[in-house]
Amino acid sequence: MFEAPDLPDRSLHPELAELYDGGLAIPEGHVYANFVSSIDGIVALEAGTAPSGGIISGRNEADRFVMGLLRAFADAVLVGAGTVRAEGG
Repeated sequence: MFEAPDLPDRSLHPELAELYDGGLAIPEGHVYANFVSSIDGIVALEAGTAPSGGIISGRNEADRFVMGLLRAFADAVLVGAGTVRAEGG
C-alpha cells in the first residue's frame, strides 16, 4: 500500500463543521466502524433477499452522507463482497 502525494485537506466545509460541533476528526491509529441496525439490533435480513442496508436504515440520506464522510476520512475501507458487487468495485 502507498499514499499518493499531495492529498487534499481533510477538514470539513465550515457549514459541516458547525453541524458536527467543530469537525469530524478521527485520531490517527484508530479503527472505527459504521453500519446500520434496526432498533432491536438487526443488521441484515435473511440471506437471499434484497440488500438490506437501505431497508433497515429507511434509506436515510443523512446516514448515507455520514457514511460517505467516514469513508472519505479513512485510510482504508473494509466492505463485504456484496457491497463490492453492488457498488461496481
